[in-house]
Amino acid sequence: MEALRHNYFRAAQEARRGKKTLEAALEADPTANAALFALGALNYFADKVPTLVKGLRVLLFLPGGNAELGLHQLETVAASKGPFRTDAQLLLAILRGSREEGCFSQSIRALRATLEENPGSPLILGSIGEIQMRLGEYAPASSSFEEGLRSAQGDDPDRARQRRFLRLSLAESLVADWRLERGAEILRQADADPGPMSEAARRARDRAERDLASKRTSAPPEPLRLLEAGRRAEAIESLTQSLSHSPDVASVRFLRGHLLLEAGEVERALVDLETADRLSVDPPGWLAGWLEIDLGQIARQTGRERAARSHFRRASEIRRFRSDDRGVLEMEVGSEPNPVCGG
Repeated sequence: MEALRHNYFRAAQEARRGKKTLEAALEADPTANAALFALGALNYFADKVPTLVKGLRVLLFLPGGNAELGLHQLETVAASKGPFRTDAQLLLAILRGSREEGCFSQSIRALRATLEENPGSPLILGSIGEIQMRLGEYAPASSSFEEGLRSAQGDDPDRARQRRFLRLSLAESLVADWRLERGAEILRQADADPGPMSEAARRARDRAERDLASKRTSAPPEPLRLLEAGRRAEAIESLTQSLSHSPDVASVRFLRGHLLLEAGEVERALVDLETADRLSVDPPGWLAGWLEIDLGQIARQTGRERAARSHFRRASEIRRFRSDDRGVLEMEVGSEPNPVCGG
């Protein structure tokens, strides 16, 4: 609360006092599940604060952290039978699935294991969908969000907030998967949900609306209608007809190349994607990001690993690209396994 009020010195004092209290609680009772969970989270996040904050730590009297110790403490709680077991499992999975740790597959597996202990949890299903979204796995992400929505029943305010976030996330994944009209329908439902919209929810809605507007103008109506219906092969033919009249539209070139690559037609896809890359001027994030990833995939398939990694790195750095972690994941292919991920 003090940090939100921009009272940073007081916030640091509270953090220092809180850490001492937690350590005292554990000294009195090393099995204190709640204290170990809180201290593990504090140790991890205090070590992961931005470099600027670390430089100000001495001036702010801010307690230091230890990410490795924090993860170990959270793992201890997650393996216990205490009341914070699920909380620790969920937080660990989210941390593992962050860009800092990069253990995306392991994170999803851990979340699914936690879901088995907590069937139908909207929070866990939403967390799974979020990681799938960041990796560009849009159809599985939509399924996760939809399952979470079916489970988020009830009239209490927490459930209402969960439903709105799940709807906004579902809309975003549908739009990303070119199911534009269905995504627009879910956005309208999120707007109609009762209660004020939080700032975080507003940002999610703005992201989905921005990409929806951009994609609606990226190609003629007919191929977009075919994509909405999942008829990708017919969409390619429709895009080909469009390009016969207007061959220099970057977004249409990209979309046909992207679909051709999905269909395994690498040589034709490369011509379209390279043309789209040459024609693109200040493209939207979704186009710029997937253009780099698709070109990287083709470079990898044709044995040009250095070029592939360059494309993936650029994809991971593109602003407003919702699936930028897909670039991080692709860069890890062929690298030494991350020991933090546990195999």
